[in-house]
Amino acid sequence: MKKIKCILILIIFIGLLSCSDDNSIDSLKQNENLLKETMKKCSTGEIKSNSTECVNVKKVQSDLAKEIWDKNKTEIEAKVKENEKYIENGEHQHMFDLFPEKVAAYVAKTNEITEEEFREGVISFSTENYKGAKLIMVRDFSKARVNQTFAGRTYVIVPLSSHLETDGKKTGASKMETLIFEDEGKWYMVNIDKTSIPVLKEVYPDLKELKELK
Repeated sequence: MKKIKCILILIIFIGLLSCSDDNSIDSLKQNENLLKETMKKCSTGEIKSNSTECVNVKKVQSDLAKEIWDKNKTEIEAKVKENEKYIENGEHQHMFDLFPEKVAAYVAKTNEITEEEFREGVISFSTENYKGAKLIMVRDFSKARVNQTFAGRTYVIVPLSSHLETDGKKTGASKMETLIFEDEGKWYMVNIDKTSIPVLKEVYPDLKELKELK
């Protein structure tokens, strides 16, 4: 009888070990459905984010994010650099070229104005505020950090340095970070600060997991 019990315990133990391998990195890479299912469980909290399963998912997602970024970074970086030049030249009408439409809609609705009024207000304020000065913004893509949320959204964190230039003199130097992310096939850009963080979390709940938005 004792021998039978020992065999049963051994079978159960081996079974448990086998189950733990179902969410190994190799298994997740080879099984797209398993990856999506585990991502969903990690996203909803059904599986704790610090569990082995979710940690493995993050490792696989990191590789996937890098593949996606490598395919798109040349085009995105060119658009960002173009936008930086527009702002430097005082062409503030381009401020919304890479700004998320959903964020603009949320802010406008929250303030009980139209999206057009919101855009016009920001552009007008910037044009007046930076009159006679150049706002120089430089993002360092060589230090970009790439990953995905558990929802499968690819995002990139890029260091940002900025300063004002008036009559050749530099003032107001600051350092912060820019969030570049994908949404429904398009790429957007938002600078991370105390104003944008709560809005981003509200509009894109999956971004709450980013330590940069804590």
